[in-house]
Amino acid sequence: MQSVILSKITDLFIPLAILLTMGYFSKSSYIVSIISTIIVVIYVAFEQRKDNLDLKNLAKTFTVIAPLLIAQAAFSPFLTKGLIKPIDLVFFTIMTIYVRCVISLITFIYKNHSLKINGENLTGRVFLIYSSRAVLTLLAQVTYTLATSSPNSSIAWIFLNMTSLYSVFFGDIFLKEKMKFADILVIVLIFVLALFSK
Repeated sequence: MQSVILSKITDLFIPLAILLTMGYFSKSSYIVSIISTIIVVIYVAFEQRKDNLDLKNLAKTFTVIAPLLIAQAAFSPFLTKGLIKPIDLVFFTIMTIYVRCVISLITFIYKNHSLKINGENLTGRVFLIYSSRAVLTLLAQVTYTLATSSPNSSIAWIFLNMTSLYSVFFGDIFLKEKMKFADILVIVLIFVLALFSK
């Protein structure tokens, strides 16, 4: 829930960052950003009222995460400008995945002090699961690139910065976790607001 607050607060700055890099600003999209952020912050603060949110720690984390998210949102449309052909988009997406892979490998080596992977549990079923995950990751990255490469991407970031809330929703469906009516209401309300922005 705290990650939702941190990422949602950046929604207040992302449309302004896109204005600086691309010269595009949508008043209706910015209003949805403001309203959705207020809704989510009030909702999370209410949900976490018994857990005593550590505001000092949240502020420190925000100073690290916020500039990175805002820079990514601001420069994505700029970096993908002119990528009209599908093949260009695919190459850009694959390159992004390679960069993520290198970062993950560095983290893996740092944590395990080697590149050794235990191959005993790599059955055909596990291989199929990971192959399917690779295809889904590629599809997710393509749609992510399409969503964030548009000058209109400020509306996409409203939903991208709520992925932690979606996990609550899908946890109820697939993991049979208990979900509150308020969780569904917040997601539906923000989706309806986004429709009005168009």
